[in-house]
Amino acid sequence: MFRCIVSALVLGLATAPSRAENANAFIYSYGLKRCGAFVAAEADNHPGKAILRTADGRKFFDESASFMNWVLGYLSAVNMMRAPGKPSIELDNAAVDLWLRNWCDAHPTASIFDGTVALVAEENKGQ
Repeated sequence: MFRCIVSALVLGLATAPSRAENANAFIYSYGLKRCGAFVAAEADNHPGKAILRTADGRKFFDESASFMNWVLGYLSAVNMMRAPGKPSIELDNAAVDLWLRNWCDAHPTASIFDGTVALVAEENKGQ
């Protein structure tokens, strides 16, 4: 019983939100993962694509899909919070993927959150 309680606590702490170094908010899930893990997950994929596997009649996407879903959700939230009249960030999946791969190659220990914030800042320069 003690092992079950300890295991539950460890699992809960491993998936709990955390404050990112550069954020004044709690960041969840894949936003906390490091760029090195993102680059490794993307290694076998074409830009903007995930690998779908089937096992026991069920479909599973590879980890790159989880990374990209987090990033695209963040970009969607940024677009929703834009001031009226300010252009949205409109990039396709491949463009986002390639930009983050390049940024993460240069910053392997940074978080995906940090890379996504850098992408938003880069896009804001052109507006």
